[in-house]
Amino acid sequence: MEFISKYKAYLLFIFLGIVLISCQSSVRFSSDFKAGEEKSTQENKKSNKKYEYNYETLPKSKIVDLAESWIGVPYSYGGDTKNGVDCSAFVQLIYSEMGIELPRTSKQQFDYTSKVDYNEKQVGDLIFFKNKNTVNHVGLYIGNNVMIHSSTSKGVIKQSLSDPYYQKKYAGTGRIK
Repeated sequence: MEFISKYKAYLLFIFLGIVLISCQSSVRFSSDFKAGEEKSTQENKKSNKKYEYNYETLPKSKIVDLAESWIGVPYSYGGDTKNGVDCSAFVQLIYSEMGIELPRTSKQQFDYTSKVDYNEKQVGDLIFFKNKNTVNHVGLYIGNNVMIHSSTSKGVIKQSLSDPYYQKKYAGTGRIK
């Protein structure tokens, strides 16, 4: 009888292991993905992405339209839905809609992008800000010296880059290539 109890316990352990392994969430960002690398058509079909990545042909008006559709969404630290979103998830979600994977945090996004001069920024570039020496905020440039970002106090808003607070905190401009 004791042998049967141990046998059942082993089977239960194996069954739980299989269930737990199969429930693991998938990785949303792979460090193997290189900036500027195009995804295969098959991968795009699998993930239901709408565009193949090519920065030069990326529809900039689509980026602005997607970003503007988030205006008014409240800020939520760690949030990544229209119920609440933080700055880096906002940028990540916009680019995800365009078929482009980005890292999750603003610091990772800063490291991931190619840096461009502030005066050379284009629609779709990422504008980074720092607290002391650490990048801790990101916005999406939409033209005319304006970004859309998820502000901790106001949620997703349009903001002038001429705002003295953001001029003082500016860390760099990054382009996804």
